[in-house]
Amino acid sequence: MKNRQRIRKTLLLILYLSFPVTMFYFSPMLIIIGAARGIITGSFIVFLLMFLAALFLGRGFCGWLCPAGGLQELCTLANDKPTAGGKYNIIKYLLWIPWIGAIVYCAVIAGGLHTINPLFGTKWGISIAQPMDYIIFYFFTGLIVILALASGRRGFCHYVCWMHHSWLSAIKSAAI
Repeated sequence: MKNRQRIRKTLLLILYLSFPVTMFYFSPMLIIIGAARGIITGSFIVFLLMFLAALFLGRGFCGWLCPAGGLQELCTLANDKPTAGGKYNIIKYLLWIPWIGAIVYCAVIAGGLHTINPLFGTKWGISIAQPMDYIIFYFFTGLIVILALASGRRGFCHYVCWMHHSWLSAIKSAAI
């Protein structure tokens, strides 16, 4: 079991280190911008695959493939306390419900989603292709670290990430 955890943590660290290349594939903003133009973006495809994976594999993606999870594994060296539970779960709903609404609204205004462009918003498929893009990278890295250190183990997941917890579990339970 110890070897499996070492493999998982190494994979998460590698995926975090590759985050400057893959970051825009995890961008909720690119989905909205693409929807406004009638484009299914690479980020839209990744979010859809993450949703489907969550339905069938639970949090397998989170524990094995999420770049933010890799960074938070490093943060557990400084704060390995569990989070305060569902105390601040409302934050994720305040973020993600308007986000889904914005995607639907933009897609309707654009006349539907009629084009697929997996590389939309990237330069040759790479997220950070110019120095100014690092501002976005450092902002999200800082946000993830601050939440993980301030609130405990996987704080970003618990309080910001739409993949974590209750509503996916409810959908999965209802489907069975």
